[in-house]
Amino acid sequence: MEKQSLLEAKSLEERATTLRNLLQFKVIEKGTLLENIGEAGGMKSPH
Repeated sequence: MEKQSLLEAKSLEERATTLRNLLQFKVIEKGTLLENIGEAGGMKSPH
């Protein structure tokens, strides 16, 4: 679905905005996952 929205973007600016939003979401998602893994293993988050 993400790839399709990039392909259907009407302009380079729209494509860049879509890609930035997707990357921000992935970073947040990955950070949340790492925090949950640390908590489950009894480790403290480095943040």
